[in-house]
Amino acid sequence: MSNTQAQPRWPHGAKACISITLDNMGEAADINRGLIPESDPVGDHHSVKVELPKMLDLLDEYKVKGTYYIEGWNCDVSKMVMRRAGK
Repeated sequence: MSNTQAQPRWPHGAKACISITLDNMGEAADINRGLIPESDPVGDHHSVKVELPKMLDLLDEYKVKGTYYIEGWNCDVSKMVMRRAGK
């Protein structure tokens, strides 16, 4: 009897996979720390308006598909995140 088991194969002949996580809760964290005045509107933080679009563009450029988890708070605050991640 042999101890060798058949190795599972990745789809389409891929040799490996990667996992990437992006934390787009910078605005919520800054609000929680008191770094953003209460009078400022939410949804305009650079982490969502500038940095996240750069990351999504990079993923698009290399045709990286994935599953995106978006916190409920960001669903309400940043509609752009929902539109971009959902395409």
